[in-house]
Amino acid sequence: MSIELVLGFLIAHLLIDNLPGKRFILPLLVLPAVTNPIVVGFIWRVIFNPAYGPVNQIIGAMIGRPFEQLWLSNQGVALIAIIIVEIWQWTPFMFLVMLAGLTGIDPEYYEAAAIDGASRWKMLLWITIPVMRPIIVIALLIRGLDIIKLFDLVYVMTEGGPGTATETVSHYIYVLGFEFFRMGYGAAAAYLLLIVLSILVALLLRRLSREGV
Repeated sequence: MSIELVLGFLIAHLLIDNLPGKRFILPLLVLPAVTNPIVVGFIWRVIFNPAYGPVNQIIGAMIGRPFEQLWLSNQGVALIAIIIVEIWQWTPFMFLVMLAGLTGIDPEYYEAAAIDGASRWKMLLWITIPVMRPIIVIALLIRGLDIIKLFDLVYVMTEGGPGTATETVSHYIYVLGFEFFRMGYGAAAAYLLLIVLSILVALLLRRLSREGV
């Protein structure tokens, strides 16, 4: 999530100016975020395939010898593969949010800081980040809740495996109810998750309102 935020912020900073080809770059950047997670999961299953997937082929070409990594069948690597896909799909969301925030900052702030001799780093530290803090917090809140309820991508790519290496709370609830047929436990876990999320959101929003965010 933090990697998505940093990457989205950097890309937004890069594209906020009139970059050549911006009209064509923007749709390509947004494409992963509007793609169905089920489709994304199937695409990346092929990409990470150890036999004919392009990832192993590219790495093998770079190191000059065959490279065989079981990306989705290795307990130490499967979670990393899921994280890579999540970053690829949802960095564009962070980019759009950050771009909207950056375009809303009054240019006079930067002009006044430039007159006072402030460097770009100081402008970022003392103008951009404080002004965008509410937007950053809300973006992190949305993505945090989305990660907690992550199911479809994990189900398609690894089904929570190998073992329980990539199992999420939502997938665990699904397994309880629809594979082990423990409907009561599954329903109780779902309600517990809903209660915990509601409390966390309420506490966070309460704190933000106190801080005037």
